[in-house]
Amino acid sequence: MKKIFKVKNNDFDFYYIDEKKLKILEKISKEEFKIKKEFKNSERNYVADIVVDNQNYILKDNKNEYKKFFYIIKKIFLNSDGVQILKNSIKVREEGFNNFAKIIGIIEKRKFRVLKKSFVIMEKVEGRVCEEDFLKDKAIEVVKKLHFIKRYHGDCNPYNFIEEKKNKEVKIIDSKMKKMILGNYRAHYDMLTMQLDSYSNMKYPYSKNIYYYIALAVKKLKKL
Repeated sequence: MKKIFKVKNNDFDFYYIDEKKLKILEKISKEEFKIKKEFKNSERNYVADIVVDNQNYILKDNKNEYKKFFYIIKKIFLNSDGVQILKNSIKVREEGFNNFAKIIGIIEKRKFRVLKKSFVIMEKVEGRVCEEDFLKDKAIEVVKKLHFIKRYHGDCNPYNFIEEKKNKEVKIIDSKMKKMILGNYRAHYDMLTMQLDSYSNMKYPYSKNIYYYIALAVKKLKKL
């Protein structure tokens, strides 16, 4: 696997694979950036389009990791979600999957191993959200490619996919791209999320096996 660099600077740890990106991460840690647009600002997470040295990036802050007790305890012993996403992004690229926004790096702050801050910095993909049916179909094809390498999306809704303005390719902009471990249950769960939540007339792409019906039951139970 490609090497991940880790550098400590003052209170922050920086994780990255391209040494040229360290200065960007350092500037963000010092709040030397402008917020162009906030996409989400809730108790659970924060997502914004930021500008550093006239270049746009996406900043994501999963507040759950250092605000909810269960996550706080878990992250003492495990990587933050950001570091795991960075590792997964390297692995899926090596497995031939490239349809995702590049991870610039991760900024972390810990005290006695307890996670205090964790920012994921990503490239900004210029284009349009896959809201129309033909764009959703393109997004589904991308997800099928992810499933082919035995990984899953985890939040398969149109707003997590962008069709690039230049080359018209669809890219995933929010996914941990974790490994599937229980048959193709997660593949069915991804597709049912798209179909039941956003695309009712979608042509279902997979054969309906036992994992399909388990995923369907779980989806319905969550809506009760």
